[in-house]
Amino acid sequence: MFAELLATFLVGIVASFIGAASGGGGLISLPALMFLGLPPQVAVATHKVGVLGVMMKIRRFHRAGLVDYGVVMRAALFALVGSYIGSTTFLAIPNVAVEKLVGVALLVMLFLTIRKKEAAKHAAPRRNMRYAGYAAFFFVGFASAFFAGIFALFATYVLLHFFGKTFLESAGTRSVIGLATLFVSIAVFGANGIINWPFGLALLGGNALGSHLGVEHALKKGDEWAKKVYIIVVGVAAIMLLAR
Repeated sequence: MFAELLATFLVGIVASFIGAASGGGGLISLPALMFLGLPPQVAVATHKVGVLGVMMKIRRFHRAGLVDYGVVMRAALFALVGSYIGSTTFLAIPNVAVEKLVGVALLVMLFLTIRKKEAAKHAAPRRNMRYAGYAAFFFVGFASAFFAGIFALFATYVLLHFFGKTFLESAGTRSVIGLATLFVSIAVFGANGIINWPFGLALLGGNALGSHLGVEHALKKGDEWAKKVYIIVVGVAAIMLLAR
């Protein structure tokens, strides 16, 4: 048991370091929980506890002025409703279906990640699209109940295209919105007894440390290197999950 918890802690450091600014660290840590023996539904629920480690990077993004709290307040309302509906829907889906759904989601996120650089380059403020962007956060929240990496990448995509944010502004803003949805999912999953708390707390510790280190690095160096590694890891994880 100790070896598995240590591995979870270390995975959390690596995943959150890579995903601190680019998003999608859950695309690494969630499959790792499954490979360590947790059933898919338990892994997804447990992963939510670990993602609370994002609080460390939120503090740093806040200090750097990269969080748009005006967008946060409105988007969080839509995301919270979506998260609640998604969390209750998630409980009715069989484990095998969840595993395949995660694999397909990985491929979708891989496609969005490859396009992300081009999308960010052409992003511009579009005030007439903001309402559509807020509505889109309902679906982002719904998807986040199934997989944290989906929230990070979808939310970044919405913030880039509908709100004209830069990549790092998207990372800071989506982190605060995501934190709000986490509490909803944890409450629903915890009430249904599908969270493995030792694994969740081990992942939380690793994520907290990795997020702190990852944000500091991203703010100083940029995250192009992380995205390249991330694309490779996501592709491999998707293939492994779909081939099981």
